[in-house]
Amino acid sequence: MSAYPISDKSLFVDDHSCSPSLAKYHTRLLTIRGDGTGGWDLTLVGTAEERLGLDREIQSLEAKLADVEAWETRVGELEQMLKV
Repeated sequence: MSAYPISDKSLFVDDHSCSPSLAKYHTRLLTIRGDGTGGWDLTLVGTAEERLGLDREIQSLEAKLADVEAWETRVGELEQMLKV
């Protein structure tokens, strides 16, 4: 992690509702960990570290998408069980 003053040029806060295409307008990426530790990371946009983080997020989302069919099947099973 590299630390930079918040007042340095521009800051991009990724709240998972921002379009990745907006990152090109910013120089920093502030990632606030939602694990209850209060931790955060500030990285330069476009660095290998930032790309690796995005790659991990993409892999995580792809894994979740791969499970959609199984979850849909399970929902159908539960709906059948709950019918009276």
